[in-house]
Amino acid sequence: MNRNERDFLRVVKYGSALGLAGTAAFVASIRQLNPVARFELDWIVAVAFVVTGAGVITGWKLLFGEGDTARAPQGRRFAVAAFLLGSATVASFAWSLKDLSPEKRNQVAIGALTGLAAVSVVGVIVWRLVCFLEADYQRGLDEERERKERH
Repeated sequence: MNRNERDFLRVVKYGSALGLAGTAAFVASIRQLNPVARFELDWIVAVAFVVTGAGVITGWKLLFGEGDTARAPQGRRFAVAAFLLGSATVASFAWSLKDLSPEKRNQVAIGALTGLAAVSVVGVIVWRLVCFLEADYQRGLDEERERKERH
């Protein structure tokens, strides 16, 4: 891995940690939204920031290796991490629905499932695009190698 790739990976790792930690701190600071928005800075906000930032960096290390080198996700580790994150996402969403009326709960669930379907379709499209571009890149490398071997 060259220096530019290492630097890019470092920016992505720490940038995503900072962004998600800031988001978690913002959400933790919310005390009231209706009728007036009210925010408070206290120890919970600091804990949310630190725990989320450390969790994101740990997640990067768990999935893609130590340091600033990238490697493909390991099968079992990746599956366990994906399961835990998916379970936490579903559990937090279900917990947030507990205080809604049954009618509102159904509306929110339908909206969330529609959003999930849309994001899934976009994810599949991006995945197929990446597969196509990687195959095209490899084909170009193979053609270049064949040209060099002929001359």
